[in-house]
Amino acid sequence: MTLCTDLQTGRVLDILPARDKETVQAWIESRPEIRLITRDRSRSYKAAVTAASPSIKQVGDRWHILRLLSEAVYQAVKTVVPAKWFPEASDEGPPGPLPKRLQSIQKREEVLWERIQEVQRLRKEGQSITAIADRMHLSRNTVYKDLGVSSRPSLSRGPIYAAYLPLIRRLIAEGRKAEEIEHFCREAGFDGHQKTLFYLITDERRERKRAGPLRLHKLLLQKIWEEPLPYPEEAFRTLHPELPEVFPEVLEIQEFLQSFRKLFREKASDGLRHWLREHPSSSIAPLQTFIHGIRQDLQAVYYAVVSPWSNFLLEGTVNKLKTIKRIMYGRGHLDILCRRMQFQPS
Repeated sequence: MTLCTDLQTGRVLDILPARDKETVQAWIESRPEIRLITRDRSRSYKAAVTAASPSIKQVGDRWHILRLLSEAVYQAVKTVVPAKWFPEASDEGPPGPLPKRLQSIQKREEVLWERIQEVQRLRKEGQSITAIADRMHLSRNTVYKDLGVSSRPSLSRGPIYAAYLPLIRRLIAEGRKAEEIEHFCREAGFDGHQKTLFYLITDERRERKRAGPLRLHKLLLQKIWEEPLPYPEEAFRTLHPELPEVFPEVLEIQEFLQSFRKLFREKASDGLRHWLREHPSSSIAPLQTFIHGIRQDLQAVYYAVVSPWSNFLLEGTVNKLKTIKRIMYGRGHLDILCRRMQFQPS
């Protein structure tokens, strides 16, 4: 079904039963007074108008053009940024807390150091070895041993495994298996027990799963559609500090969208030509498809940019038509629908 309205008055002229070229062409040919037509990006409409009268000026509807741009940007973001992104860990020191198994080692070190300090404090107060042992529930040999400690003790296994945590986290982010992670750790100099290493890998994966991935599609689209900023990279860094470096394509997408939207604000006669010269192609497939579509319907897009005409009156009439069709429960013939749409109360 095709709805035809007068752009100057908004009055419904006719309702055609189909959108095919032959139907639309015949209707246009029966009205030689037509000089300008606004339409969506339908190829059948373009072919029908061109065949009926090449002199008719065809204006693309701005809403449909920007809607296609929005869809292209959405697909481009989906292409370059995964739906679930796990930021890679840095190799420069362990980011975040240690795994629970190493945290327990650290805790034991703290408890041991507190006990040693307490034993030494009691001895300085003049208490005997036996009294200290009874009070602290320790053996005499343990008390003698604690008195001989001059610095905080270190449980050697913790620091050994902690030194390889950045490498383990990076390999987990790459999707490596436990055996592969062990292989890389061995090459890096690790000589600890395999079972404990696998425990640490399991802990890291559990913590990673609990933290969850970053889902950036919706937030990225919001940033891309925002008014252009002097430093767009900083806007994307608010989502993640490394995002512009990991996904530099988002900067290209943002510039692509904002530069095209700018054409409709400035309405310069040579704006579209300059834009196509600056964007002859794109390595991002959805954006390349959009550029190709613009070139295929260049005249209509040009007039959409520079002229004031659009389908704004028609879209409201389309909503009215849909409402009437629902009220009539599909029983209304085409001529009845047309008369109801053309009816003007006195």
